[in-house]
Amino acid sequence: MASDVAVSSSLVDSQQQILKNLARPTARSLSLYNAGLSAEAVRQQYGLSHIAKLASNENPLGASPQVIVALQADAGFSAVYSDAASTALRDALATYTGVQAGNIVIGNGSEDILHMLALAFLNPGDAIFMFAGLTSLMSSGAHAAAAHAIYEGFTVCDKTREFGHGLLVGFGNLCLLALENRSDEELLEAIGLARACAIPLSLREIAELDSTELAGIIDMALHAPDMANMPAPVTAGALYSAIARVEHQAGLL
Repeated sequence: MASDVAVSSSLVDSQQQILKNLARPTARSLSLYNAGLSAEAVRQQYGLSHIAKLASNENPLGASPQVIVALQADAGFSAVYSDAASTALRDALATYTGVQAGNIVIGNGSEDILHMLALAFLNPGDAIFMFAGLTSLMSSGAHAAAAHAIYEGFTVCDKTREFGHGLLVGFGNLCLLALENRSDEELLEAIGLARACAIPLSLREIAELDSTELAGIIDMALHAPDMANMPAPVTAGALYSAIARVEHQAGLL
């Protein structure tokens, strides 16, 4: 029979401090992941009956009936561990794609694949620089900071809202380096990589913006939640200067 046990708040605080001390310093500095409002919270707040979180890649039409049937057929196997090597799936994909099964890696979503790559190839202190939509995949989102905040700024303008998400974040990556006062050499190297990946290197490559439109983009970026992950407050002047520096350095290539 269960019984209630009173635990002093001082004991809880002490245990939490022990856990914090055991964690890596980089882990302790991470902010909590903000997944946004749940579907239920949106339903209660706005009185909606049908909700699809497109930003989370949810299908607004729901699961395919074929998928539901397949899951029901395999429901009896849910009590045992599946094949960790996903042999049958890899063989099927190999047959369909013509790629050898040994060259196919199965993961629990793209984050799992990225985690595998990080474990295999990254060392402590290595920098990760990503383009084309990958910037918002790494758990806490703290890595995104100004890069994703600048993308969010572009969403307020009709001229830039439909521009490719990964392309805008890629441009934001360059502005992030400029905001961090990285050296010209490092920034030029990043710009060269961006150019090879077809990332825009100037505002003009994204859209022809007047001063009012650009001011609105800057203001939205400064107030975006991701901007709070920067190590120091970012001002409008600093962001204007960062964009100008990226464009100037890109013009030198």
